[in-house]
Amino acid sequence: MTYQATYTNKSGEIFDAKNHGVVCCSAQHFVQPTDEEMIPLPEGSKFFTLPDHEPLGWKSGSGSAVLLNNGKNDLSAVSAFLPPGYTRLYLPGTYFHTGKGLLPLWAYTALAWKDGEFWVPAVKVDDDKHWNPSKFDDRNLDENIAMKMERLKDNRLVQQLAICARDFHCFAAKNFFLERWECPLPTSPVCNSDCVGCISLQPNGKVKASMERLKFIPSAKEISELSIDHFECAPEPLVSFGQGCEGEPIMQTDTLTEAIRTIKSAKPESTVNINTNGSKPDKIKSLCEAGLDSIRVSINSAVKQTYENYYRPSDYCYNEVVKSIKTASEAGIFVTINLLVFPGISDQEDEVEALIGLVRDNGVNLIQMRNLNIDPHYYLEAVGYPETPGMGILKMMDILKQEIPGIRFGYFNRTKAEF
Repeated sequence: MTYQATYTNKSGEIFDAKNHGVVCCSAQHFVQPTDEEMIPLPEGSKFFTLPDHEPLGWKSGSGSAVLLNNGKNDLSAVSAFLPPGYTRLYLPGTYFHTGKGLLPLWAYTALAWKDGEFWVPAVKVDDDKHWNPSKFDDRNLDENIAMKMERLKDNRLVQQLAICARDFHCFAAKNFFLERWECPLPTSPVCNSDCVGCISLQPNGKVKASMERLKFIPSAKEISELSIDHFECAPEPLVSFGQGCEGEPIMQTDTLTEAIRTIKSAKPESTVNINTNGSKPDKIKSLCEAGLDSIRVSINSAVKQTYENYYRPSDYCYNEVVKSIKTASEAGIFVTINLLVFPGISDQEDEVEALIGLVRDNGVNLIQMRNLNIDPHYYLEAVGYPETPGMGILKMMDILKQEIPGIRFGYFNRTKAEF
């Protein structure tokens, strides 16, 4: 076998399975990756064990996936968690349709061993080195936080970003204190979606949220003060509403509109972005008129039912999301779709066809290929188990490029200079 299966024991040690090839999952279907789909494990990746999930391997000569634990309870499947800029192509080889305890909200990637090193099914979609984990050295972080908090006294948003940087290790929040690149602007403690995999609020208790949600609404003055400070001292700066520690920013459109106008008055060449669910076209129009430069609309699917099964919208529907994308495009701002990629769902034929229509018909400039952080079983229970494997994420991307000449793929937001 070229790419060998891997597994772990209760001590967290990782082993390769002799004479067993790596099993990957496209949704719940077992597949074998091609050479084109495999790359050496990127620097900055992490290893995650999958407790109670049986490790699988392709047995040499049998053509079938078999259990590697031989009835032992001390062996589990193992996975990789990729660094920013990489999109996974397959899930780890294990059973995702059985009643296991839910895994934390991370993106799990198949892990293989070959020629003395680890390999993963993945593709690098963005070369922006600003987000490389090696760029985030925390040794001076506390000192920088103290200086910013002294300079911007009584600004609650600065205090919130300090929590995000220290406690949740948010790279964007760290950027603010390191005075560089993209700075986050969380503004909304409420949301009009109830996403299955929400990383800031999980009220049903089935799985723990990855971080705590913002508990207040910053004022327009707090937002603009922090933003202007960032634009005055950071290279290649941009600011972005809509972060992992909040709900939906357009729920605070009046505040955001006032803040954007103040920022643009002081810094007309600045880049102001919003990450949003795009649920309110009229509010998107107001933000564009105020001076918004770019928008990133998050979707898990361009198929209405699949979208709504995951987002569980409370006062809008998928069609309004499409209208928001069109509204932003017609306003002349840079439009990105943040596609929450899930192997075996995103690359189903009907999903790809729907995505082509959405992008082509509504003026989308860029597709961010973001890995969906969720237990695969939890997600499939919500959106449905597909009857067949997907076509493959690489093939999906090839078709999109063929059908929509000029479309770009990425992972991160852009400044105006990169539009």
